[in-house]
Amino acid sequence: MRDLREAIGPDKLLTMASPATVSFYEFKPIMPYMDFINIMAYDLNRPPYHHSALFRSELSGDMTADEGVRAHIESGVPADKIVLGVPFYGHGKKGEYPDFINYRNIDEYDGLKMVYDEKACVPYMVNEDGEYVITFESPQSLRIKCDYINANGLGGIMFWDYSGDTDKSDLLKVLKKHIK
Repeated sequence: MRDLREAIGPDKLLTMASPATVSFYEFKPIMPYMDFINIMAYDLNRPPYHHSALFRSELSGDMTADEGVRAHIESGVPADKIVLGVPFYGHGKKGEYPDFINYRNIDEYDGLKMVYDEKACVPYMVNEDGEYVITFESPQSLRIKCDYINANGLGGIMFWDYSGDTDKSDLLKVLKKHIK
């Protein structure tokens, strides 16, 4: 990172994408050269667990966005250099629904009902039997993540991927309105 910083100079941003877990990098030595660390707080799990839970619940699986943020801070990343990554898509239960489902297409599946996990702060879809079949992000959950970013002094928000949003940019509008 030192060599990259030297090559690109001080006027260009030097950023990196990091998984929510911190086991792949030593952050303290590289932080003097970095502008932002983008935490990929998505694809953390698949149904029947949330892929982008903010907080721990019985449905959050083995990692949450908050745990990823805390782990990065404990590993030497200043909060104001953390950019929280959020998804504009979801995942379906293997064998029954597509693995990758754009947010714009979430409501196209007949017979499903949206449920909101108050602890994890994310929605999910269940079938007629109440079985968890699709995990995704919504305008409501993104607003809560924006509030979390603002309250914790994080550097900002990023998303993947824009083509998953609606034609009216429902998800992007939430980010624009609520990130301070």
